[in-house]
Amino acid sequence: MKDKIQDEKLRVIGECQQLALGAVIVNEPEHLDDMDYLPFYDWRVEEEGFLKGLTKKDGGILPDDNVRIYLPKDINSKSILADLNHLYTQFGDVGENNEEYYSCEVRKPIRFLEIYDSILLENHEIETVQTDDKVHTKLAQDTTQEMVKIMMENQGWAELFPYEECEQLADLFGFPFSL
Repeated sequence: MKDKIQDEKLRVIGECQQLALGAVIVNEPEHLDDMDYLPFYDWRVEEEGFLKGLTKKDGGILPDDNVRIYLPKDINSKSILADLNHLYTQFGDVGENNEEYYSCEVRKPIRFLEIYDSILLENHEIETVQTDDKVHTKLAQDTTQEMVKIMMENQGWAELFPYEECEQLADLFGFPFSL
């Protein structure tokens, strides 16, 4: 449940920033994953207050010591795959003792992949592939297949990881996956 609330907050924050600034600005997920430091807002009700970025003393909803930052990150196929490979380099073999950690950490490259795909679709004339109900770029689909390959090559001895993630990516980007 906490993950669903957190994902919803991230989605709304991204949309709010896009609406407010007229540009796509994505904060690095590693700085947003633990949102306990932010007061919980009902984003749908207080969206306008968030968009304005005003502190309480100026009539807004944000704390008076609020500082809004934007962190740039270049996203491309190579950087997404490097982020994924870095997990294995830094934390070693996947096992039952660190399976949950890998499941959480692999969400970052997956989020970057989704951002990469959506921005390419919006801003570039590029080859696309049609899945059941979505259109994706061929570049994102190829990157996804490479991610699945990396995860399966480094599967270790964990019980669930990376099988669920690989299956979900294959379903989302429309390519076959089997164990």
